[in-house]
Amino acid sequence: DMLMTLHNLASLRGAQGDQVEQLRLQRMVLDRRSRLYPGGHPDVAFALHNLAYTLEVQGAYAEADSLYAEALAIRRDWLGPDHDETTTTLNNLAVLRYRMGRLTEAVVAARDVHERWSRLHGEEHPRSVMALNNVGAILSDLGRFEEAEPVLRRAVAIRRGPMGQGHG
Repeated sequence: DMLMTLHNLASLRGAQGDQVEQLRLQRMVLDRRSRLYPGGHPDVAFALHNLAYTLEVQGAYAEADSLYAEALAIRRDWLGPDHDETTTTLNNLAVLRYRMGRLTEAVVAARDVHERWSRLHGEEHPRSVMALNNVGAILSDLGRFEEAEPVLRRAVAIRRGPMGQGHG
């Protein structure tokens, strides 16, 4: 409970604009969770994921990449590859790698995310459509326009939904 309270305090400090204190508290939470569960645990992955996200927002991409990868490994081991939390971490890692210009890695991960979220939530779920859009955007940035176009057209069609062509 105390570690969750520290996590909440870190989130509050971030919302108040104190990123230095937010990072200090998040690192403290990660350190304590890692000592509590030295072999890994979903709570450690949660702390890793949150710290990685904060670092990503602050532009510390290399460290965020490493932390997301570690969180992903733990979540795969403990929760399985198809769990929503595992896929969320994979999605964040895909987006980060896209931002880092590691497009080939990003598109592979984004496709994996889309496949998993479509299976878990259905193809028309907002997360599935977001992942599909990510695949199309990355393919486009790779210059693979013939692959990107049908993917992006599918995302548009799903987002328009039953309202028809004239909507949105």
